[in-house]
Amino acid sequence: MPTQDNSYRFIPFRSRQPLTALAPQWQFFIGEKILEIDTDVLRDLVLEKEPEIMKIDSPKLNDGATGLGLNTTTARHGFYNVLQWDHPEIEKLKGGIREFHHQYLRDCLGIPPYNSKIMCWCNIMRKGERIKKHIHGLNPSSYLSGNITISCNNTKTIYVNPFEHDTEESIIERSDKEGICEDFSQLMYPAQNVAGVMTLFPNYVPHLTTEHTEDDERITLAFEISPFDIEHSEEYRYIPL
Repeated sequence: MPTQDNSYRFIPFRSRQPLTALAPQWQFFIGEKILEIDTDVLRDLVLEKEPEIMKIDSPKLNDGATGLGLNTTTARHGFYNVLQWDHPEIEKLKGGIREFHHQYLRDCLGIPPYNSKIMCWCNIMRKGERIKKHIHGLNPSSYLSGNITISCNNTKTIYVNPFEHDTEESIIERSDKEGICEDFSQLMYPAQNVAGVMTLFPNYVPHLTTEHTEDDERITLAFEISPFDIEHSEEYRYIPL
């Protein structure tokens, strides 16, 4: 188990000892950390920026298979970068992401930190919406993704083992019963969304949310980290982390 303190932890997904040459094997970690940020300030900032983001128009808009649709800030991911907003709380946020990225590399992978780039966008969900199961990357350059809860009431983000192919309805139902298994072979990790908590996970890990049933907005920030020198383009606004 990786070293950690009370502000962060790593949830291991680790397969049992295979009994045949073709049995599936996996090992990866979901990281969680409590950030020292003012989520009320960030919530107001995101809602203030929402009309500006929604003015972005392009034939390349897509909601990343989240099911939220094109009329969302999510569908404009990549065309703006939250971490470029000029605000003191954004600087604190960026520093928190950088620090946890380095902790993940050190504690989970046993490698020293190195320079990376990041793009970050906001997800604003309203009553009755939920994010469908999706992944952020499945290619040789796959690396790390993250979520940060800014404002939320009574929803979960469920991180699912890539070998798990049950229906979303069943996964959500089972998530009320399944948590962290002591033998490190669990098929899902249902993370209760709490304001100020950041999650890191490999790009290829499928995830989804439960339905947002409250009148207030559910606001999260999502991001992609890359160790490669990705050039700034219209669709992918990466900046140095």
